[in-house]
Amino acid sequence: MPNTYIIRTIDLDDDLAFHIADWAVAFRPSSIPSEVIRGWGNLRLRIWDTEVSLANEGPDVQVDFHSDEPYKSLSEEQEKLIVNEMCESAVRYTGIPAEVIEY
Repeated sequence: MPNTYIIRTIDLDDDLAFHIADWAVAFRPSSIPSEVIRGWGNLRLRIWDTEVSLANEGPDVQVDFHSDEPYKSLSEEQEKLIVNEMCESAVRYTGIPAEVIEY
């Protein structure tokens, strides 16, 4: 079962909506190596042998972590580090304050 997080703007009248082509730049974690891969969602990344999918759930962005092999699953601390860096990247990209919510 994937672990899910939501990236949500602090002012709920704002939206992190921008062109889908910009997602690979706007949501990439800044200090963690990642690779864009094919798959469902608006953006899918491979990070440390785990697939991370991002989907527009307007105005929020849903982030799910998937691993076919449980022993390769990320720790909760690693997941939070990744999703927090994604949120920080989106804030830098858009200038819109946002936060991470565990779902």
